[in-house]
Amino acid sequence: MTMKHLLITGGSKGIGNGLALRFKAEGYTIWSFARSTNEILAEENQITCDLTNLKEAEETFSKTLAKILAESPQEIVLINNAGTLGTVDRLENNSVDSIDTAIRLNLSVPMALTAIFIKKLEEADLKKEIINISSGAAVSPYYGWSTYCSSKAAVDMFTQVVAKEQETASYPVRILSIYPGIVDTNMQTEIRSRNKEQFELIDKFIESKEQNLLSSPAEAANAVYELFADSSLKSGEITDVRS
Repeated sequence: MTMKHLLITGGSKGIGNGLALRFKAEGYTIWSFARSTNEILAEENQITCDLTNLKEAEETFSKTLAKILAESPQEIVLINNAGTLGTVDRLENNSVDSIDTAIRLNLSVPMALTAIFIKKLEEADLKKEIINISSGAAVSPYYGWSTYCSSKAAVDMFTQVVAKEQETASYPVRILSIYPGIVDTNMQTEIRSRNKEQFELIDKFIESKEQNLLSSPAEAANAVYELFADSSLKSGEITDVRS
C-alpha cells in the first residue's frame, strides 16, 4: 500500500505530466484530474473531468480524497497546475466567456480545490502540502495577457493568505507558489502563433525557442520538485526555479 499520494490538475500534458512522472519516481501514487488521459500514466489514476465545471470538480475531488484517506496515508500533496493563457490580445478584444473561463481555471479552481483539501484533511495528522504552479507573469505585466497575468497574481496572493490562515491550524498545510520558468509546452506554441498586434513580445518568445532556451517539461518538473523537497522553504513563499 502506497503511503504517499499526489493529486494534480492537468497531469496529462506539459509541466503537469512532467510533475506526475517526477513524483511517481519518488514513490507517490498519482491522481491526475484533466480533460484528457496519457498513455505514459496508464498505470496511474487518471480521472477525466471538466475542471471549469466547479460542481463536477468538487464532487470528483472530494470522492478521491475520501478514497485516499481510507488508506491511512502518511502524506498527501496537491499540485494546482492546470491553467490557460486565455485570449492573447488586448483586453477589449477578449470575450466575456473567454475571460470567465480563464479566471475560473487559473484561479477559481485552485482556490476551490485548496479549500476542499484543507477542510477534508483538517483533522488528519499527516504531511500535507500544496504547490500552486504560478508564473513570472504574476509580477510582470505582459501586453495581451490581461487575464493570465491577473489570475497568476491572484494565485500568489491567495497562497500567502492561506499560509497565514494555516498558522493557527492544529495540523497545518504548507503551501507554496512556484514559477516553473519558460517551458516548451503547448502553451508556448500557442504564444508563438499570435501576431505582434496581439502580443508585443512575440519575437522574444520565438527567439527563445530558436535558441533552445526553453526548459523541457521534465527539466521544469525536476526544478519544481527540488524546491518542494526543500524543507527550509516556509509556507506562503513565492519562488522561481530560476532564482
